[in-house]
Amino acid sequence: MGTSSDSPQVRRVTAAEIARRAGVTAATVSYVMNGRPGVSDATRYKILNLAEELGYIPSALSVRLRSRHTRVIGAVLNDIAKSPFHDTEIAGGVIDAARTMGYEVFIANTGRDHSRLKVVLQAMADRGVDGILTTILEEGDADLIRSLRKAHLPYVQITRRLPLVEADFVGTDSETAATDLMDHLIGVHGYRDLVLMGGPQRSSASKEREAGNQRAAETHGVKIAPTDRLSCELSEADSYRATMEMLKRRRIPRAIICGADVIAWGALAALRDRGLRVPADVAVTGFGGREFLVSDASRLTTLQVPRQSIAVQAVSLLINRISGNGGAYRTVLLPSPLKLGNTCGC
Repeated sequence: MGTSSDSPQVRRVTAAEIARRAGVTAATVSYVMNGRPGVSDATRYKILNLAEELGYIPSALSVRLRSRHTRVIGAVLNDIAKSPFHDTEIAGGVIDAARTMGYEVFIANTGRDHSRLKVVLQAMADRGVDGILTTILEEGDADLIRSLRKAHLPYVQITRRLPLVEADFVGTDSETAATDLMDHLIGVHGYRDLVLMGGPQRSSASKEREAGNQRAAETHGVKIAPTDRLSCELSEADSYRATMEMLKRRRIPRAIICGADVIAWGALAALRDRGLRVPADVAVTGFGGREFLVSDASRLTTLQVPRQSIAVQAVSLLINRISGNGGAYRTVLLPSPLKLGNTCGC
């Protein structure tokens, strides 16, 4: 004996059917569903009304799409595995700040392949984010960022910026931080044989910190030779390698000033493996402010980066831009106070 069912058959509505009924292309439907510009209001409302009527999208999402805002922002980060403390804290701060303002966050990680930035930005645009925050801009990315402006997609630069691109920026006051550090190392401890070990020169943050350190040292009458201004990737392994190479070609410096805490960690490991004592033989400082135990009785002297404040300021600027209340582009530089540990000689 056969069986029968009284359950209604539910037919899944497709975007192609919406396009056919609305008399538009599938690409136009995709633009509307992702909240992207380039579609007239009349066509947008026609597609959304039809999609909601057929059950293609829920009514709550339909309301948001009509306003052309999804209340989602994107955050593009570096390799979290490579700089775990910096980017994870920035990400957490962005998520918390955005939620208090009624927004959710779509986070993407470019990993070790910076060329993926273009793909990541396009993916965010395709998903209809209302704006983008990025921490990873490098020299050569200007055209990518200008493409966001052409697409009317607001963005804010965090910690790294492109000097030739007008945009909002939130970062640290590297000049004041460098002055405070040099006042301590040279003015208090009397160190004059200094090596700078910064991050990659394609990063504006690395270049600003190095320039600030040089200028601050010169105010104390200390000139740092070009051969003593080193760059490495933001990893312990590359910092370790750079420190070992430096120790092979010159006498032991009195202090190594690192442009990031992760660089300081690699330098400390290299000094230890060379049998050198910190800070008795070589002082070491970082930049970032993460708690780092060098030994049972010693902690890294570093400059504190106010990541939570940076995140809150950046989200606020971006949402103002999304709301049309941004005004003139702003540069917000937050203080990085000196956090004394034992590696400087204190």
